[in-house]
Amino acid sequence: MKRLTSKDYLKKHEDLLDRWSALEANVTKRLIELIKIYPDAYAPLINYTSKELESYSILGRLKFMEIIEQWAEEQHPHKQLKINF
Repeated sequence: MKRLTSKDYLKKHEDLLDRWSALEANVTKRLIELIKIYPDAYAPLINYTSKELESYSILGRLKFMEIIEQWAEEQHPHKQLKINF
């Protein structure tokens, strides 16, 4: 097995940062979509811009998404049947 060099680690680091940036962008994009679809779910976020949402940590944005998704689920009169295996 070949030992990794500093260049190898640097490449891995750059790839990781690229994937992290893509993940953050996708989370923010989805959060904005959810806010537009369900504006009543979490009113304080309605007028936030993408930049303002990005100021929150990714875990904070994921928590906002969770709150909105739970709210949307509670508003739906029909529950999806869950099958346990």
